[in-house]
Amino acid sequence: MHLFCVIALMKKLFTTLAVLFFTLIYSPSFAQWHKLTLPSIYLGNSNGIPFGNQTVSISSNNNIFYGRAQMDPTYFEFGVVGTNDDFNTYYNVYTDSRTNGDNLLLHALNDSTCQISYRDILYTATKNTSRSIGNLEFTPFFSIKQHTYAVNYISAASTPGFTANVYYLNTSLSTKTLKDTINNISSYGNLYFTNDSTGYFLNYYLPGNYFIKKTNNYAGTWTNVLTSVSHLNNLYFPTNNVGYVVGDSGLVYKTSNAGSSWSKYNIPANNNLYTVHFTNPDTGYVAGASGALYKTLNGGLTWSAEASTDTNTISMVQMVNDSTVYFWDSYNLYKNNYANSTTSIKKNVNETNFNIYPNPAQNNFTIETNSNDKQNLKITDVNGKQILAQTINGTTSIDVSSLSAGIYNLSLTSSQSVANKRLVIIK
Repeated sequence: MHLFCVIALMKKLFTTLAVLFFTLIYSPSFAQWHKLTLPSIYLGNSNGIPFGNQTVSISSNNNIFYGRAQMDPTYFEFGVVGTNDDFNTYYNVYTDSRTNGDNLLLHALNDSTCQISYRDILYTATKNTSRSIGNLEFTPFFSIKQHTYAVNYISAASTPGFTANVYYLNTSLSTKTLKDTINNISSYGNLYFTNDSTGYFLNYYLPGNYFIKKTNNYAGTWTNVLTSVSHLNNLYFPTNNVGYVVGDSGLVYKTSNAGSSWSKYNIPANNNLYTVHFTNPDTGYVAGASGALYKTLNGGLTWSAEASTDTNTISMVQMVNDSTVYFWDSYNLYKNNYANSTTSIKKNVNETNFNIYPNPAQNNFTIETNSNDKQNLKITDVNGKQILAQTINGTTSIDVSSLSAGIYNLSLTSSQSVANKRLVIIK
């Protein structure tokens, strides 16, 4: 009798251990992200002064710069520290106090040097050393190779909104040159350069549409390359030709020809997206409201949702490489090294897969999907205008006899994922 009890207890223990083992091995991505412990930055006049903002910037080789600011009506101060081991150790970069202030902004130039923008001054700092250029607020700013580009926003008395003055600075910040002025826009936006001469500026007209402008001559002149009635929030180019733009309601735009044309995609959960980063043209992340975090392995054709364990808005995601990723929610910095995530990611990416034939099509085509669940099919033209929308179950024939000849984007969305393909109509 006692022997049977012992055997039963051993079986129960074995079962419990087995369940625990497989839970640890095959658990979803909640276990993959962990929150880093940020250092306390000492600011000398901190007593009674309200907390301002925090910010981070990460170099291509995993060096992190972290800064925080605080302010009251008459006194402003900030501090920046750096680390190359996820804050197990860290070093002081720069601390300053001023009589006026704004949000603190950082931009990592390399593993030891970052730029700091705070209200009316732009610093370049490396471990307790700095040089600066004053009298203008530079936000946003972007630096590549030998040059820095920065935007100064000025309230325009005769027109609505703000005027953006785009400046070109040398690396020592000893000279600045006004290159161009853009009127009637918001007081925030995003500036991004793919090389010394070629850059992009995202903003919106007041009142009017969001836009992306491009320069090929060191910010001397700008031309529109994308206009959108939907909110556009951020952009990133992993190469000179391939770029991604994210916006509200899960909106993603992609260009493969340096902005000459754009494809429009949508993330299935429809969260507002505020940040985007890619390590190459195919592999990257988008993230945004309510901790939304999505990854693609095929250039945006399909996206897999990841459990970020965060319900705050993610304002920055950055891939150091394919296996090391950080995201920042304005309060906390998280890191993931993908030790156990490859299998689950590939499974999610392939959950919604479909074929279309014939392609090119004339009057109708067949969509063949690997799922019998209800899925939402949307067809849009190259400008993002929705042409057709319907719900399908499994293999379905679609009538396109009313469509004009041209190239169209197909989006097939399920409750878990989204997949996109191109359709060519001939007449």
